[in-house]
Amino acid sequence: MRGSTCRSVFALALTALLTAACTADPSSGGGAPYVLVLQTAEMPDGLSLVSPAVLGFGLSVREAGVTTRVVTGDADGALARSMDDPALLAVVVAPFTTIGSVATESLAAARIPVLSFSTLDPAPEGPDAPWRRFVPEADAMVGAMVSEAVALDRPTCLLAAPDPWAATIGAHLEHATHGVALFRTAATPAGCVAAVWSGPASGAASVRSELLGPLLLTDQARTDGFLEATSPRAGSTTFGFCGCADLTTSADPEQQAFVHDFQEASGLDPGPFAAEGFDAGRVLLLSLGNGAAARESLVRALAGIETFDGVAGFYSWDERGTLTAPPVRMYRAEGVRWLPEHLG
Repeated sequence: MRGSTCRSVFALALTALLTAACTADPSSGGGAPYVLVLQTAEMPDGLSLVSPAVLGFGLSVREAGVTTRVVTGDADGALARSMDDPALLAVVVAPFTTIGSVATESLAAARIPVLSFSTLDPAPEGPDAPWRRFVPEADAMVGAMVSEAVALDRPTCLLAAPDPWAATIGAHLEHATHGVALFRTAATPAGCVAAVWSGPASGAASVRSELLGPLLLTDQARTDGFLEATSPRAGSTTFGFCGCADLTTSADPEQQAFVHDFQEASGLDPGPFAAEGFDAGRVLLLSLGNGAAARESLVRALAGIETFDGVAGFYSWDERGTLTAPPVRMYRAEGVRWLPEHLG
């Protein structure tokens, strides 16, 4: 299934899964333990980019009696209503969602575990905070993109979209390439030999149609939507960078089992960060399995998990909960697939 039909099936599957979990207002106390998921309502291609991680997480925890309550927008309000609720076990920050340093520090001070898929939110300042990031930080992805662009050894345009996420990543790219003669900022791909695009898939498809040379995309555009909107052209290689593991072509039995379960639950292949979302749910369940019935017990159990071998790969965290070896991956657009490509 492709295009709008594919997205409609995904929306229905996700709604069906989460409707059973989201039966009460997050501010209501005294109920069954739940996890609050904060996700943006403004990201272009949100069903392709944000929802897979949420669905993967829900798939992982749904048999354990832990419900998942998704809040789209108004993260500050949801947190204010929920932080004193003893039934709140943890907070999940969905991909492409930012809650800011004030909310991050407030959650750390309140000893509420946070499982983050945001590349931009800062880690809490104090050590041993109940916080784990499951994706590389933005600077890690930007560094990988810049290194690959340098390896191409061609004059490269930096193209940014006006949406807030793309503009922020674009600023990171400009900072990383400041003073490097190979790069220049540009408003359009006209006259560009190669380009880096920090915006969504729709704009990336337009850039691809105008650019003959290599095109490098951030995770915001490494989607099926880009593949659907473009046709192969001789010499027009496209690379997509992402902190996500695409397991759809894997022969590993455990990864194949995850892909099968995700397909059965949603009717689709797992999208970006779906496997990482599943792994985050397993880390939470592992903490609960260590006797963490109450939130403070969960905090202590989570603090004891410094490494985890998940379906997406191996995770190792420092004392602040940041990945010590962030796995930025590069994929090449090939027909209707993003195929893994060796970095560097």
